[in-house]
This record gives sequence, C-alpha cells and structure tokens, in this order.
Amino acid sequence: EAVRDVASVLKLEESFSSDLSAIPSEKALGYTGSRAYARYGYHTFGDFCNDRQTLGLIKIAKIINKIGKELLDNGVSGEYVATLDGYVGSVMMRMIRKSTRGASLVVSKQHSGDIFTTGPSVPFGHDYLEVGCGKGPGSWFSLSKSSLRTLRTQLDRVSGNPAKIQQGTATALPIPECAMDAVVMDPPYDAMVEYSDASDLFYVWLKRALLTSHPEFGLNSNSAGVQAKTDEAVIEQTWKWSDDHRTPEHYTRSITKALVEAKRVIKPGGVVSIMFGHDDSDVWNRFLTTISNSGLVLTGSWPARTEKGSQLGKVNIEVTLTLVCRPADSDRPEGKMLAVDREVKQEILERIPLWQKAGLALPDQRMASYGPAMEVVGRYSKIYDKAGNPVSLGSYLVKARRYVEDAAEIRIGNTPLEQFDSRSHFGLFWTYMYGRTVVPGSEERWLRLGWEMKPGDVDGLLKKVGKGFRLTYASEVKQPRERNAVIDVALAVARAGKLPRDIATVLVDAGMVENELLWDSISHLASHVTEADRDGDVWTWAVRNRSVITRSSPSVEADRILEEEGGIQTGML
Repeated sequence: EAVRDVASVLKLEESFSSDLSAIPSEKALGYTGSRAYARYGYHTFGDFCNDRQTLGLIKIAKIINKIGKELLDNGVSGEYVATLDGYVGSVMMRMIRKSTRGASLVVSKQHSGDIFTTGPSVPFGHDYLEVGCGKGPGSWFSLSKSSLRTLRTQLDRVSGNPAKIQQGTATALPIPECAMDAVVMDPPYDAMVEYSDASDLFYVWLKRALLTSHPEFGLNSNSAGVQAKTDEAVIEQTWKWSDDHRTPEHYTRSITKALVEAKRVIKPGGVVSIMFGHDDSDVWNRFLTTISNSGLVLTGSWPARTEKGSQLGKVNIEVTLTLVCRPADSDRPEGKMLAVDREVKQEILERIPLWQKAGLALPDQRMASYGPAMEVVGRYSKIYDKAGNPVSLGSYLVKARRYVEDAAEIRIGNTPLEQFDSRSHFGLFWTYMYGRTVVPGSEERWLRLGWEMKPGDVDGLLKKVGKGFRLTYASEVKQPRERNAVIDVALAVARAGKLPRDIATVLVDAGMVENELLWDSISHLASHVTEADRDGDVWTWAVRNRSVITRSSPSVEADRILEEEGGIQTGML
C-alpha cells in the first residue's frame, strides 16, 4: 500500500520556498549531444527519479534543513552549521550518484554503480538499480559511514597550520600583484567534460537541501534555475548547431585571461604550474597558444600516469602533463628554424628513455613530447624559416610527434617503416597505432602533416565515422588505386577473399608475388586488426597459405600472356 500511495503522498509535499518546488521543476535542457534528456522524456530534473526515489530525496533535503534550523535556533554559529550541513549535503549528492535512474547493480562487487561510470552524462534506460532505505550499498547508512570515517581520520591528525580556502574565478583572482610563489591550475580540457551541465542534477537538489545553511547558494544569474554558464571555460559539445556561447573562441579567451591573472599574482621567479592532458592535437594547439598569448613560456614538463585510458570514447591516453611556466623574458633572442629543429629533436631524444622506463606507451610519448618541444621554442621570441617567414607554434607539435615516431624504430618484418612509400607508411603506422579503432578527426590531419602529405594522398585508407576516422575495410574501397602501393595491394588481397587464384591474380597484376615487403605488411595488418576482423581473417589466411597462393601464380601469369597475345579468349579460361 505504501508503494502504491507514493504518487499521492508526493503531490502533498510542501515547497521548500516560494520559488523552490518540492519536486525539481528546473528544465533539463538538451535534445542532442551527450545529454539528450528531452529525447527520452526527461523534461525537468524532477524526471530523473521515480516517485519513490524523488520522495526519499525530498524527505532527506527537508531533514537537512531542519537540522540546520534547530542548530541556529539553539545559538550554534552559522559557520559551523554551514560546515556541518555541507558535509551532510555531500552524502546526499553521493546518494544521487548511486541511486538515480541510470545507476546499475555491479553484481561481481555487490555494490551500486555510479551514474557517471561511462562519462559525464546520466545514462538512459528502464532497467536501473533502485537503492532502498536499508543499510546496503548506495544507501544513506553506507555512504554516511564512509564520510564519518574520513572526518574521524582528519580530526585525529596532528594539528597543522590553518589555511583559508576561497571560491572564486580564475579570471579575476582576489590577490594582489606579485604575492604568490606559485599558482597551480588544472583547467578544463576543452570539450572533453561539460562540468556545469553534468552537475546541474546535483545543483537543483543541493540548493533545496542547503536552503537554511547556504541561502545564497541558489542565487545566480541563470533564469532557468540551474548553474550560471556565462564564464565557464569549456567548449559546449553541441556549439556548432546550437546558440550556446561556449565556443572554441570563448574557451581560448577564458583560459588566456586566467593565465594572465596567474602571471599577475606570482612573484618574480614564481611559477605557474598547469596540469593538462588530451589526445587531440588541435586541443593542444589551442591550449599552448593560450600560454603564449598570456606572456608565459614553458620551462619544464613532466608526464605522469594519472588516467585509466580509453575514457569518454577517446584514444588510450593514460598520461597527464605537468607544465611549469614562467613569465617570458623580454630579451629572448630570435631563432632560425633549422637550429631550433635540432634542439627540439635532441631534447626529445634525451627524454624518450625516461618515458620508456616509466612505461609510457607510444601515444603517451607523443603527447609528452609537446612539453620539451615548447620548452625549446619558449627560449626564442620568434622563429623564422629559411625564407624569413615566422614559424607557427603548431608546427612544432607536428615535429615533436614525428621525432617520437621515428625514434620508435617501428619495423614491418625486418624492414624499417620509413623505407616504405609514404602512403603505405601512413596506413601501416595508423594500423600499428589504432588498429580498427575510431580516433578523433584531427589525428588524420596531424599525421598527414608530419609526413607532408595532402588529403588526397590518403584517400581510400581511412573511413570517416562521425567526427573521427578508422582504417577502411577493403570492401569500402570503391575504386582501387591504379598505382601499386604496398598498402593498396594488401587491401586488394583482403577484397579477393580466401581464394588462392584470386589473390594470386592480385599479386601477379601488381608484380608482387614474392615481394617480402608486401607479405610482411599483410602479416602486420593481420596482427593489428586481429583474426576476428573480416579483413584480418583474410590476411591471416593468406599468410598461412602463402605457398598455395604463390603456386597458383604461374598459371595466372601464363593466362595473362595468352590474353595479351590473343591466343585464347578470357571467357575460356
């Protein structure tokens, strides 16, 4: 009966205030992108829970307010009440992460899964875990226990020095000039995470739960009742087809302004330390441009393995760089491109053994190379090429990646990769790095730039999938290329299927029946896309049946000669 009566009881719940309804009525905007809430019928944040969950959260929020009011009525300081209610509110927020529509039961570990397991958006589905009022995982009892344990540990520590924590904006620091030894920043990573949009679900409940102890919390300029977005330094993932102001230009302006502020408040000899990591070279180009525009230069960098990799659909990047910056000297010399290129290469080559010792994979080494490259570039006010033209900052990201790739000494069989034609070099390296994985679209462009290739030079090798690219399937190549690059012949082999004579025909036409570069390439491709892949299955079969295929080639060659001499008709073969 209690379960059946929840809907009617819910309607009787009084509002928290004249402008705060009991059930959150704030709109959950979004029809596209990672938070397409409205498409699934979630028009308000009150739609994110079923009636039982919603009633439970309303009751908890009202209890938190009641505790705060009783303490204040009994003369307890407002600062203490705000602190206590803040801790209690944090437990409620963790409950929402574990018990909202989208949470899942993790059977192997017997606990409630987090709604953000796969990224910064609430997943949709009718099959989800509802945490009850008992003492199990995801319940108030379970989550408050861990908070109390942490507080007891903190209170039992030896007293340290008092510190003051302030909330503010990085673009307008409430600190006088030359007052700080260091500024440490972990800025938003471009369009990777839309922080305020992802946390509005918590905000609408928290401003209800903390209405008594933090009445100012719910006051901001956003008329929709969610968090203010005006100054948020991120790129909205749907900015191209929405009217959202959080564009790449907004992000660049905001981060530059924050770095200028950081530069203003550090003492002479002080540092601005920045944590940054991303797998997209365009993002790095934008971010390093903001450092340069702010009047800072990179003077040191250290990679650290901080991520689990393959997050949010990205390439397997596990490293974050710590970038140490200082104000640029006004008397830096100008540099010549060839000399600076040598310095950059030497600096990277000296770091690679350290990265390898630390277990950094090749994609992570490429990202780590941006640091030493920018350290060298930062020593010069301008860098000019042989014609006297200024060299762009982004060009050194391309060069840094190329130096790491060359130093890896990738071999296809017994042959160094650099000995292949440029088209095959590109395709074989792409497969070495990514197999059949879809990677960000910028990777294709940056990889081409590293080998000075035009867009048409890689036609037929990659397939555009959404915003990214993957290695093409042989069946997707509509018009096989006329020239016999090794990679194209390998794709033609996959297209021929598991028929010895058909594969032999491809090899005879290309003049590569016993070409070891080709056979090593086929083996390389097979091992990096696996036998489960439809092309990989053919390549694996071809390598295993090489002798059968090559034995078929003499008869194919003989038939070709007869055709050319007009001795027999093709239809009689």
